[in-house]
Amino acid sequence: MMAEQNNNHGSGRKVKAVSVIGRSVLTIFLAATLGTAQANSLSIANQSSSFDINNYNGDSRWIATGYKTAGVFGALNASGPGTLSVTYLGNSGIWLDQFSFGSSAGGGILDEACCIGRSITAQVGAGIVDFQFEDDHLGFIKNGGTQSTIPGFAFLLDNKQSSTFAASFNYRNNRYDFQYLLGFNDSWAGDKDFDDLVVGVNFTPSPAPIPLPAAAWLFGSVLFGFISLSNRRRV
Repeated sequence: MMAEQNNNHGSGRKVKAVSVIGRSVLTIFLAATLGTAQANSLSIANQSSSFDINNYNGDSRWIATGYKTAGVFGALNASGPGTLSVTYLGNSGIWLDQFSFGSSAGGGILDEACCIGRSITAQVGAGIVDFQFEDDHLGFIKNGGTQSTIPGFAFLLDNKQSSTFAASFNYRNNRYDFQYLLGFNDSWAGDKDFDDLVVGVNFTPSPAPIPLPAAAWLFGSVLFGFISLSNRRRV
């Protein structure tokens, strides 16, 4: 009877040990696989100093808070793969202008015939995002190309003292939040207003891949230790 009770106690301790070690193994495995994940993001590569924008008036159909009076040049860059969403916010140009993704991003166009608030998306990888602005008089600027004011596009700021590119708008009882506003200045007249076609940009990173080789090695090491400990307890 005493031996049976001892065996029961021993079995209970063994089950408890298995439970504790099992939870430890799971915790270590999850830490190894998930703890290294880092969210990808957008940034402005080769960012210039901020400069004044003249005569920006946006679009009366798009209800914005204030006017954009400054901007910077640069190239929109993704630190890793994700989905880029670009929303048409209006224009004030006489010529017909458009934004388009390049062929490597799957195409997709926003032009002045679009409804305000229309969006297009593209799956992009790490690096300079493939898109361009152009007008109907051969004016053309590609993201990552040599920037100039005519034609060119700017990352819009409220003023030269601002360092925040994110913007929020309320339009027809809906709220829109953007990480960046991009304003195109077409080749008409050289007015440097950067409002001939305006788009808002957002980025959703793809899930980070799990580093399986390192995680599997760690999991195997812990499992081997658990088996060795269990064998010693049986002796």
